[in-house]
Amino acid sequence: MTPLPVVHQLRARSGRGSTEAANVFALTNVPPRPPLYLFVDALDADDAVCAQIVTACTTAYKSSSASLTGALLAVVRAASRVAQSSSANALCGMSALVVNGGDAILAQVEPTACWLLREGKLLRYPQESVWLDANSDDKSLQLMDGGLRVQSEPELTRITLQPNDRLLLGTTSIARNVGELLIAQAIARDDATTALHDLVPDLEFAALSIVPITANMTTSRKREAASRRKQPSANLQSTSSASNRPAPRADEVTPREPSADDRALASRPAKDRHSALPDLRPYLQVIVISAGFIVKAFWTFISGLLHLLSRALPARERAPLGRVPQAHRPVMQSSGGEGRVLFSLAVAIPILVLIFAAIFYNQAASKPRVSDKPAYTGLSASDLITQATTIYQSALTLPSDQKKSELLKASHMIDEALLLAPQDAKAKELQNKVEGELDKLSNVTKFFFYPLLYDFGKDAGSHPSTVIARGGEVYVLDTGLNRLYKFTLNEAKDGVQSNVNPVVLRQGDERGNIVIGQLADIFWATAGNGRAGSGVLTLTAAKQLAEYTTAKSVTVLKLADAPTWQEATRAESFNGNLYVLDAKANRILKFAPTGEDYKSAPTDYVASSEKVDFAGATDFSIDGFVYVLLADGTLMKFDSGHLLPFDKKGLDLPLKKPVALIASPNSQSIWVADAGNKRIVQFNKSGDYVKQLKPDDVSVMGDLRGLAVDEASKRFYFVNGNKLYMGTLQN
Repeated sequence: MTPLPVVHQLRARSGRGSTEAANVFALTNVPPRPPLYLFVDALDADDAVCAQIVTACTTAYKSSSASLTGALLAVVRAASRVAQSSSANALCGMSALVVNGGDAILAQVEPTACWLLREGKLLRYPQESVWLDANSDDKSLQLMDGGLRVQSEPELTRITLQPNDRLLLGTTSIARNVGELLIAQAIARDDATTALHDLVPDLEFAALSIVPITANMTTSRKREAASRRKQPSANLQSTSSASNRPAPRADEVTPREPSADDRALASRPAKDRHSALPDLRPYLQVIVISAGFIVKAFWTFISGLLHLLSRALPARERAPLGRVPQAHRPVMQSSGGEGRVLFSLAVAIPILVLIFAAIFYNQAASKPRVSDKPAYTGLSASDLITQATTIYQSALTLPSDQKKSELLKASHMIDEALLLAPQDAKAKELQNKVEGELDKLSNVTKFFFYPLLYDFGKDAGSHPSTVIARGGEVYVLDTGLNRLYKFTLNEAKDGVQSNVNPVVLRQGDERGNIVIGQLADIFWATAGNGRAGSGVLTLTAAKQLAEYTTAKSVTVLKLADAPTWQEATRAESFNGNLYVLDAKANRILKFAPTGEDYKSAPTDYVASSEKVDFAGATDFSIDGFVYVLLADGTLMKFDSGHLLPFDKKGLDLPLKKPVALIASPNSQSIWVADAGNKRIVQFNKSGDYVKQLKPDDVSVMGDLRGLAVDEASKRFYFVNGNKLYMGTLQN
């Protein structure tokens, strides 16, 4: 059994620290499941709301029978329900972490932050977020769209743990006010939360530090324990008191008096703290130990050499006494073995010196690296722009690989210049040129024309997501208000007709004696296999199937019962067959048509020999093959129920929080809406990267939720936030 991680938590307010925090919780006793660690980023919200969220999350985790990823999704949904139902309707983000042996699964809803310290390098999740930007002020963040929602889909990250990894879950105030070097120094200590409070005593924050214990770490700790037992009792007592001290009470946690260096470092802006010198004491210790070994080895060598010489050289003869003959002492010859010892010492000393030099180099190289971006200290904004311009112009004539490296260097210098002079027009112009060249290298297509077709924001609680496009008709599913919208393009194809009610179906509508339940997904029904009709099908959480056509409006189709069907996640149609993805049960149900209905019992599409985990599935699509898209960017491909290898190749940045997938049988392309990177990515059917679409204004895809691509008409449609946009495909 893997030992439980070492955990510390602390909330700092008004210069004092407390180990009691309503928004931080560790659930450890949930066999057979691994521990769950919760962090609600709502330091200024009502503690009662945070406590309710934590309670709902722990209940959902204990009661979930899904995989670990599915259990985390259940946890986030439980938190969303509490946050939305609270009277304050507080803005809350959260991180939910499961540590299972050598793996950690992290589910995040912004605003939130998690840091990983690995071999001296600090990594942050999420990597980019306006909530973590040091230039963001609290007032502007209050206007941001984020936090737990009814339809919250977390960003999922799987971390393969390595020995000595350390994790810190904390409030976004840490990222905005503390430099990465200080954060890394805090995490490197035994109790990262108290260390952070010591380094920045005036900061208000909450944090949870976790030191996982993998199998390799357990073995190494046993060795360390064995070695400590051989040490004097004073050292043993000191080590034990430092590592096993009980957690302090709320009234006992007080910040230590920071040193002058700490005050100077903490008083600097976050961007300037990176230049502070690291603690040199570990390196000095290595130097002293190395010097001691070298001196000892050198002294041993000299002593041995003198001893051998004294035996190899003839002794001085004494003067004879009278005429008494003296027997000469024989000359002692050095043996072959002694020569080999002498030679070995001569070779070993330089080798020892090289070994200790390598140890020192590795210690120096493993100091916290807060960023790969070089620092250009001491240069003015104009100097930086001048140098960046020179680098940019020279890069234009270089080969592609060298060109990209130089352009990135110029981009970093421009970023530094804009930090010094945010409104510098010359820097912004140069930045656009550099980004344009980088886009060419990554085959990025910028689009500038994206007319707004419809704004759902006028209706409170709206959450549009899935989009379908067929010719001049666009359908949108609103999972917040449980409505199906139909829009018809105008004659100019740059807007929608506004003189008709776009809502064609909603929860609570009655069709005969059937009441429509909560809408789960919409998809285009195809003809085939005995089914003649085509139109928009809507799957409900109550396992109902409604069809909309212009001629018949809405009709409810008969759908066979499936007792083992747990949750309506997504649905698709191909060749007349109906496929339902039940992510909770890790199944894809296949319904064959009986005329226009689906009365026959379903079969399992995925072969019984395939072990799959559909938890976190965000979409799936069928073109003859079946593709399932997961929230972590994994794209699974099936042929006749069997999983096929499918690697995405050539993409500059991996998919991050993908939300929609399109694989049409009439197309050679696969399209993915990548919300985390604010883009639309095109692959071919072999998984090779083709290009990516980005708007000239990144905010237009700042909250990407749904995508439809109509290659025949050279148009695509996407939902960003509460708005529906249209774009034009370019060759």
